[in-house]
Amino acid sequence: MKYRELSDDVIEATDSTPREVVSLLEKFASGECWRSSYACAANPNDTRAMVNYVERLKKEGLDIGGGDCEFGCRMPLPDKKATMRYLEIYRR
Repeated sequence: MKYRELSDDVIEATDSTPREVVSLLEKFASGECWRSSYACAANPNDTRAMVNYVERLKKEGLDIGGGDCEFGCRMPLPDKKATMRYLEIYRR
């Protein structure tokens, strides 16, 4: 998996609307991945914000989800002392 920024001019996720993120992700090649960070100091097992973001991307038209979708996502478990957790969205 090759990690990539959303665009050549490095638009941060906090500066982009979900609609803009969808249009940028659709330009990714197969095997490219984008990583968005979320604070997890209070509860590293709380993935609600990440799940809500994925649902918002779906509403904006991104084909993301199970094995037959164009995009997939994962939420790797952080280290025990981590303060950030990552949502990784990749093109299959």
